[in-house]
Parts: sequence; C-alpha cells; structure tokens
Amino acid sequence: MTFAIYLAIFFFLIITYIRIAQRLQIADTPNQRSSHTAVTVRGAGIIFPFGLIFPAIFLSKYNHQALFLAGLLLISAISFIDDLRTLNSKWR
Repeated sequence: MTFAIYLAIFFFLIITYIRIAQRLQIADTPNQRSSHTAVTVRGAGIIFPFGLIFPAIFLSKYNHQALFLAGLLLISAISFIDDLRTLNSKWR
C-alpha cells in the first residue's frame, strides 16, 4: 500500500512539473543534431531523486544513508542546472 501512495505522489509531481515547465518554456526545440522531432520538456528527471529521499525521511531504517543521499542531491542539482541551460555555440 505504501508503494501505491508513493507512485501516486510521484505521478502527481511529474505531471505538475511538466505543466510548470511548459508555462516557463523549459523545453528543448529539435534541431539538426536532435534525436527527437517534437518539442520536449527538459528537467523532469529532478523528480526521481525524491523517490529515494522521501523513504529515507519517512522510514527510519534508511537514515544511515545520509552521505549517499547528499551526493544524489548534488548530482541531481547539477544535472537539473545543465538541463535548464543551453549550450554555448563556442563549445560545439
């Protein structure tokens, strides 16, 4: 039952993020180097680390993994910032 609740929460979070990203125009427009053909929302992967953080907060048996979770948050934050920024043309 707990997993069903988590699934519902994360489904809601992803749908909410996609709507916010569409309003803020956080999207990748396809170009000649793209593998997709339609406008795609960027940064939705920021939701997935919360799949480990929520159980660690609410279930005490996962509290010993604080360093792993801190590293996960750091890597997730860097990846999210990378998704939001566009590559500069001098790096191509």
